[in-house]
Amino acid sequence: MRVLFINKILDRDSVGRMPLGCLYLSSSLKQSGHEVKLVDACDYGRVKRCIKKYHPEALLFSTRTGFHHYYRALNKRLKDEFGNLYSVFGGPHATFSPEIINEDGIDAICRGEGEGALADFLHKKEKEEDYRKTENFWVKEDGEIYRNGVRPLIDAIDAVLFPDRDLLKEYKSVRHFRIRNFIASRGCPYSCSYCFNEPYFSIYENKGRRLRRRGVDNVLEEIEEERRKSPFDIVQFEDDIFGSSTDWLIEFQQQYPQRVGLPFICNMRPELITAETAALLKAAGCISVWVGIESKNEEIRKKILNRNITDRQIDAAVGHLARHEINYVFEIMIGLPASTIHNDLESLEFCMKWKPAYVDSSIYQPYPGTALSAMALGTREWDGDYEKIGDFHETTCLALTSKKEIENLQALFYCIVRYSFLKKCMFVLIKLPLKNMYRFIHVLLKGLVFSTKITPMKINRYYFPYVYRTLFRRGTQKLGTLHTSLSQKTTPEKACNPAVPTDRRIGRGLLI
Repeated sequence: MRVLFINKILDRDSVGRMPLGCLYLSSSLKQSGHEVKLVDACDYGRVKRCIKKYHPEALLFSTRTGFHHYYRALNKRLKDEFGNLYSVFGGPHATFSPEIINEDGIDAICRGEGEGALADFLHKKEKEEDYRKTENFWVKEDGEIYRNGVRPLIDAIDAVLFPDRDLLKEYKSVRHFRIRNFIASRGCPYSCSYCFNEPYFSIYENKGRRLRRRGVDNVLEEIEEERRKSPFDIVQFEDDIFGSSTDWLIEFQQQYPQRVGLPFICNMRPELITAETAALLKAAGCISVWVGIESKNEEIRKKILNRNITDRQIDAAVGHLARHEINYVFEIMIGLPASTIHNDLESLEFCMKWKPAYVDSSIYQPYPGTALSAMALGTREWDGDYEKIGDFHETTCLALTSKKEIENLQALFYCIVRYSFLKKCMFVLIKLPLKNMYRFIHVLLKGLVFSTKITPMKINRYYFPYVYRTLFRRGTQKLGTLHTSLSQKTTPEKACNPAVPTDRRIGRGLLI
């Protein structure tokens, strides 16, 4: 069967990242005998031309909550124009909001880990077998919806085929970008109240381990194979938590410098960054670590975010990284339920104290199914309308008294950390209607610090499209009036009683 992935790969939100979920699924589908193609969802004209030339038998969409409006509108437009196209939605939003199957134009959804399930579904459909009973799928046919449970998680993930990065060969600025992303594990053992992991594993109760690691040799083999195909400068590990096992990290440190030897970046929790792990990271070649602080206020971390991390642990972690001269990037969340802007300013003060290389500040979004969204609903700071969830780097959908100030603070956050003199006029700046200007300045600074310090890379002909996308490209740009016109014509359906969580991290192994 000919299938077409439609995914945003050339907008600002996807800069420097390959869509690993789609690429893993492509490998699985090709092994099963299906033909697979991918087209950038940002350019409607290109999508149309691809459909006319390729004649796909199924369209596959990746969806995250807050971005699902875009794909829904795109799918509706394609259905109106081309008629009988079969659409499958997957990814975090479909996984945790399966009731989107009720929406016009969506024929099926894939929940959870897609390898195997999607190949089985397409095989049955192609052979005219009963695909409606395929595990992981909800299917709509003749007005009836067939709801199936999920199959067990893949336990031996070393057996999973490497992602099909050559699927991106038409997009050279992505395929040959000098930073290459990999994933060494799936899942997370923690239950942060804002994150998808807890509800994700409630779907998979008794059907697999919460954390599954690949063997070091398997990870390095993939990196080596990819270097032979397309050279790059920096490895980015996208695991929710990299190196959570000290034994695994020791083995990695022993082999990575000899077999790969490239600088790498990763994500870690503060309490896992000890003197030993920081030394291992440095010896292996780590140059930058993303550290989830979320809030400086210890009570908020424990009681609201369910992150039992002490101030002492955070200070110790940052100290270990600093002593080993590893850049640290803080992840901070502002606009939280049951908190105030003064709590957000505490986090700002903390960042100004430690002067991280960068601060990834985001605005809280109440992803359904998460414990924190239930709290926001209970405190009446949120009305339960998932259609209002948007970009966590731009807006809040909570009914906050300081909404404008928080949105401006997000755009100014790193600027103030980097240039502390701005603190003197901060309370004036966050009240001004200048958010777009603040964001543009923020993106300029972010591009500067990433390209020179956090992920320094060689400049080649693919670097300039990266700069352009970072500064200017938004996902709806080349769709013209598509998204706007559909939003005006269509009354947003309230998200149907789902259990969704997509936090700032992408759901690993989902159809994304």
